[in-house]
Amino acid sequence: MISDPAGKDATWTKISANKDGWFEGDALDNAYVYIPFQSPDERTVILSAQGDSAVYINGTIRTGDPYQYGYLELPIQLHKGRNDLLFVCSRGRLRAELKVKPTNFVTVNTGDLTAPDLIKGEKKEQCVGVVVSNNSDHDITGYRIRTTRADGVNTQIEIPTVPAMSIRKVPAKISADPNAKLGNVDYIVSIVDPTNKPIDSQKITLRVVQPLDTQKRTFISGIDGSVQYYAVTPAQKTSSQNALVMSLHGASVEALGQAQAYAPKDWASLVAPTNRRPYGFDWEDWGRLDFNEVFQIAQTFPHDPQRVMLTGHSMGGHGTWSIGSWYPGSFAAIAPSAGWLSFWTYTGAYEPKNPDDPMEQILRRAENSSDTATFRSNLVQPSIYILHGDKDDNVPVAEARNMFEYLKKITDRAQYFEQPGAGHWWDNNPAPGADCVDWAPMFKMFRSATLPVAPLEVDFTTVNPAVSSTCRFVSILQQQKSLAPSRVRFSSPIGGVFSGQTENVQTLSIDYMQPQLWGLGLSLDGQRVMVDNVPKGPVVFRKAYGTWSIAPSLKDTEKSPMRGGPFKQAFQRNMLFVYGTQGTADENSWANAKAHYDAESFYYRGNGAVDVIPDKAFNNNKTKNRNVILYGNADTNSAWDSLLRESPVQVRRGALGVGEHLYSGADLSCMFLWPRKGTKDGLVGVISGTGPIGFRANDRLPIFLSGCEYPDWIVFRPNVFTAGPAATVAAGFFDSDWRIDANQSEFKNRE
Repeated sequence: MISDPAGKDATWTKISANKDGWFEGDALDNAYVYIPFQSPDERTVILSAQGDSAVYINGTIRTGDPYQYGYLELPIQLHKGRNDLLFVCSRGRLRAELKVKPTNFVTVNTGDLTAPDLIKGEKKEQCVGVVVSNNSDHDITGYRIRTTRADGVNTQIEIPTVPAMSIRKVPAKISADPNAKLGNVDYIVSIVDPTNKPIDSQKITLRVVQPLDTQKRTFISGIDGSVQYYAVTPAQKTSSQNALVMSLHGASVEALGQAQAYAPKDWASLVAPTNRRPYGFDWEDWGRLDFNEVFQIAQTFPHDPQRVMLTGHSMGGHGTWSIGSWYPGSFAAIAPSAGWLSFWTYTGAYEPKNPDDPMEQILRRAENSSDTATFRSNLVQPSIYILHGDKDDNVPVAEARNMFEYLKKITDRAQYFEQPGAGHWWDNNPAPGADCVDWAPMFKMFRSATLPVAPLEVDFTTVNPAVSSTCRFVSILQQQKSLAPSRVRFSSPIGGVFSGQTENVQTLSIDYMQPQLWGLGLSLDGQRVMVDNVPKGPVVFRKAYGTWSIAPSLKDTEKSPMRGGPFKQAFQRNMLFVYGTQGTADENSWANAKAHYDAESFYYRGNGAVDVIPDKAFNNNKTKNRNVILYGNADTNSAWDSLLRESPVQVRRGALGVGEHLYSGADLSCMFLWPRKGTKDGLVGVISGTGPIGFRANDRLPIFLSGCEYPDWIVFRPNVFTAGPAATVAAGFFDSDWRIDANQSEFKNRE
C-alpha cells in the first residue's frame, strides 16, 4: 500500500497488454507500471519502451520515451534471476520490449538521424548526427566514425567518449559528391576501432536537392557540441533587399515540414529552426537558444537587416509571442498563428497557494521568463498580424482574442483575422502553401514592414537580463530584484536633455553615439547625470542608494547578462557533467546514474550530446571554456574544492550550510549555480544532497522541461513531491556580487 500525492491510499492493480503490446487506459495517467523479468543468466539486452517518462532498472534510473518517438533503445544489464523494471508513466500508454543481445559491443543506430540535404554542385563537407550505443561495461574511447559514399570516398572523425551501457549522439562528417544526381544517395556509416577495423556499419540515405529547393542544413551547436538542423526555403531571387522570415513549428512538427508549408517567395528567405525536437522546449529554454543559434546563421542569407520577420503556428505561435517579446528590437513584424500566450493562459501553471508566503513568491518569480504576459508590453514595437481559426479545438481562440484586445491598448500596428469555421490547421486554397501559415494578408504585411532607423524611443521590459537584456541602444545589465520585471523607457530628447525612467534596474548601459542625443546630459528617473563628451561606445550607469552615476564596466565577478542565473542557465554553455567517486558505494552509484540519466534525458528531449566524466578525470585548468554540472557534495566529489571553495552554499555528508544558516540530516537535497572562477561567463551547476535519500530526491525533479524553473539556489526535503513548496527548506537569489541576498532569500526551520 502506498499513498498518492493527495494522501489517498493507492494500490497495485494487475493490467494486461492489448494485442499490439500496449498497456493503455486512464490508470496509466501519472502512474507506475511494474514489470518483473526473469533472466536465465547475466546478459546485455536492448530495452525499447514507448510512453514512459523514466524507468528504474533494478533501482537505476534511465530516461524514457514519453512522446513515443520509438527510436530510444537503451542497452541494459540484466542480472541472473529476477529483474525489476519500474516504468514512470504520464500519458496513458506504455509499450516495452526487451530485444535480443546486441550484435556488437558498440553499434550504430540510424533510427534517430540528424542529417542535412546535400545541395547539388556543392563540395563542402556536411555534419551528421548519429546515435552510437555502447553495449559494454566500460566507456568507449579512441574509436572513430566513418562515412563512405558510393564511390568509396570516405571521411572519418574521432567519436567522443560514449559511457558504458549508454547511448550518445555523435557528429559524423559527410563528404559531398559534386557529381551526385538529384534524388536519394546512400552512405555507409561505420564505427572503426583504433586499428581502423570496422566494428559495426549501417546505411543511411540522404537527399540531393537543387540550391533553391526547400532543404535541411546542419550545424554544430555551441551549447553542447551536438549536431542540429534547420530548414530553409531560399528566396528564389537573390537580393540584399530581400526579407528574412523566421518560422517556428508546432508541437510534433519537424522544421522541414514547417518550411514545406510555405510556397517559395522571390523576395524572402524562410528559415525554420527545430526547437531541438518536434516537441522540444516550447521555444523556451534550449528551444529559445536553438532559435538564437539559427537566427545568427540566417543572417548570412542575403537580406535587408531592417526587414526581419517572425512567425509560427501553434506551439510556434507561442514562440512568436514569447521570442517577439524577448527581443523586440529584432523584428519588423511578428505574426502568430493559432498561438497561445503562456502556460498560465493555456494550460494553467504554478501559482502560489498563499501569495503572501515569501517562499512561494521566490519559487513563482523563478518562472517569470516563461510568463510572457509580464513582458508583452515590448510588443508595442513591431507590426503584428494575429491569425486564428474560430473553431480551433487545440488552442482556444480566446488566446488570440485576448491578446488582440490587449494590443489595441498599446499599439495601432496590430491586425487580427479569425477564419470562420476553421480548426487548428486549415488550408482552403489549392495553391502551394498552407493557408494557416502562408496567409496572403500576413505576407503582404511582411512585404512592407521595416524596422525604424535609429529610433530614439525605447520602452523595454525584461524579467531576466541573462535571457533578454537589450533593446535598440539600451541594455539592462543588472536588476535590483532578480527575475522581477525590469523596465526602461526613453523618449526623444527635449530641450537637449535625454530623459529615461527605470523600474527595478540597478545597472544599465546606453550605446548611442549621436552628438545631438546627449546635449546637456542625461536624465534618469528625474536626476541629471552629466556626460562630458560624446561617448565612443556604451556608457554604463549604476544606481546606488537611490542615485545614478556613471560607472565602470561590470567586473567579471559580478552578475551580468552573460551569467546571471537562475539555476538552469548552467546547462547552456558547452556543459560537462562531472560525477563524484569519493563517497560510499551507494553515493557513488547515485552520482554516476544521475549524471548519465541527465545526459540521456538531454539527448532525448533536446537532441543533445553531453560529456560525462568522473571527478578523478576532471581538470579545472583545461576546461575553462565549459560550464560544469557537478553531482555529489564536498565529501563525495573531488572537483568540489577547486570549483566551489568560495561558494556560500556548502554541502557535506549529513550537513548543509547556506551562508550562516545550517541544516543537518541525511535527507536534504540541494541545487544551485555558482560562477566559474577565472571566466567571464562560466558557471557551475550543482546537484547535491547530504546523503543517499537527499541525493535521490533530485532524480525526479525535471530539468530539461520548459516552464519548470528554479531560483539561483534551493534546498528541499524528499516530501517536496507531496508537500510542494512547504517542503522547501530554503531558497533564494544571489545579489549582483553573487552573495546570499537576505532580501531575496527565505529560510525555514532554521537550526
